[in-house]
Amino acid sequence: METTDYCFSFFRKPIQNIEPIRAVGIVDVYRYIVGHYAQSQTEALRLIQSSSEAKRYKATHFDYCTFSGLFRKRNEKKLIMHSGLMCLDFDHVED
Repeated sequence: METTDYCFSFFRKPIQNIEPIRAVGIVDVYRYIVGHYAQSQTEALRLIQSSSEAKRYKATHFDYCTFSGLFRKRNEKKLIMHSGLMCLDFDHVED
Protein backbone atom coordinates (compact mmCIF):
# COMPACT_ATOMS: atom_id res chain seq x y z
CA MET A 1 0.00 0.00 0.00
CA GLU A 2 1.37 3.42 -0.90
CA THR A 3 1.27 6.38 1.48
CA THR A 4 -1.29 8.05 -0.79
CA ASP A 5 -3.73 5.26 0.08
CA TYR A 6 -3.93 6.29 3.74
CA CYS A 7 -6.83 8.67 4.21
CA PHE A 8 -8.10 10.26 7.42
CA SER A 9 -10.19 13.17 8.70
CA PHE A 10 -8.85 16.71 9.15
CA PHE A 11 -10.41 19.10 11.69
CA ARG A 12 -10.06 22.83 12.23
CA LYS A 13 -9.07 24.13 15.64
CA PRO A 14 -10.07 24.18 18.47
CA ILE A 15 -9.99 20.58 19.71
CA GLN A 16 -13.64 20.89 20.79
CA ASN A 17 -14.60 20.95 17.10
CA ILE A 18 -15.81 17.44 16.24
CA GLU A 19 -16.84 18.05 12.60
CA PRO A 20 -14.16 17.21 10.01
CA ILE A 21 -13.66 19.60 7.10
CA ARG A 22 -12.01 17.19 4.66
CA ALA A 23 -10.11 13.98 4.11
CA VAL A 24 -6.32 14.24 4.00
CA GLY A 25 -3.34 11.97 3.58
CA ILE A 26 0.16 11.64 5.02
CA VAL A 27 1.69 14.10 2.54
CA ASP A 28 -0.94 16.73 3.39
CA VAL A 29 -0.15 16.45 7.11
CA TYR A 30 3.58 16.56 6.42
CA ARG A 31 3.12 19.80 4.47
CA TYR A 32 1.04 21.25 7.32
CA ILE A 33 3.76 20.39 9.86
CA VAL A 34 6.80 21.61 7.90
CA GLY A 35 5.11 24.45 6.02
CA HIS A 36 4.36 27.99 7.06
CA TYR A 37 0.72 27.36 7.96
CA ALA A 38 1.36 26.58 11.64
CA GLN A 39 4.83 28.08 11.95
CA SER A 40 3.92 31.02 14.22
CA GLN A 41 1.82 28.78 16.49
CA THR A 42 4.67 26.24 16.69
CA GLU A 43 7.20 28.94 17.59
CA ALA A 44 4.88 30.31 20.29
CA LEU A 45 4.30 26.82 21.69
CA ARG A 46 8.05 26.23 21.99
CA LEU A 47 8.31 29.28 24.27
CA ILE A 48 5.70 27.99 26.75
CA GLN A 49 7.37 26.45 29.80
CA SER A 50 4.32 25.14 31.66
CA SER A 51 3.11 21.76 30.38
CA SER A 52 -0.49 22.52 31.34
CA GLU A 53 -0.37 25.87 29.55
CA ALA A 54 1.23 24.21 26.51
CA LYS A 55 -1.53 21.60 26.44
CA ARG A 56 -4.22 24.33 26.50
CA TYR A 57 -2.40 26.26 23.80
CA LYS A 58 -2.18 23.22 21.49
CA ALA A 59 -5.89 22.48 21.96
CA THR A 60 -6.89 25.97 20.83
CA HIS A 61 -4.25 26.95 18.26
CA PHE A 62 -3.64 23.89 16.06
CA ASP A 63 -5.77 22.04 13.53
CA TYR A 64 -5.71 18.27 13.96
CA CYS A 65 -6.52 14.96 12.33
CA THR A 66 -7.62 11.44 13.22
CA PHE A 67 -4.92 9.21 11.76
CA SER A 68 -6.96 6.08 12.42
CA GLY A 69 -9.54 6.86 9.76
CA LEU A 70 -12.32 8.88 8.20
CA PHE A 71 -15.09 9.95 10.55
CA ARG A 72 -18.48 11.64 10.17
CA LYS A 73 -17.77 13.17 13.60
CA ARG A 74 -14.87 12.67 16.01
CA ASN A 75 -16.43 9.71 17.76
CA GLU A 76 -15.53 6.02 17.56
CA LYS A 77 -19.12 5.18 16.56
CA LYS A 78 -18.95 7.60 13.60
CA LEU A 79 -16.07 5.83 11.82
CA ILE A 80 -16.63 5.65 8.06
CA MET A 81 -13.46 3.80 7.11
CA HIS A 82 -10.31 2.77 8.99
CA SER A 83 -7.11 4.15 7.47
CA GLY A 84 -4.93 1.18 8.31
CA LEU A 85 -2.78 3.45 10.47
CA MET A 86 -2.29 3.56 14.21
CA CYS A 87 -1.05 6.65 16.04
CA LEU A 88 0.63 6.13 19.40
CA ASP A 89 1.40 8.97 21.79
CA PHE A 90 3.90 8.28 24.55
CA ASP A 91 4.09 11.09 27.09
CA HIS A 92 6.88 11.54 29.62
CA VAL A 93 9.17 8.86 28.20
CA GLU A 94 12.70 9.11 29.57
CA ASP A 95 15.94 7.49 28.48
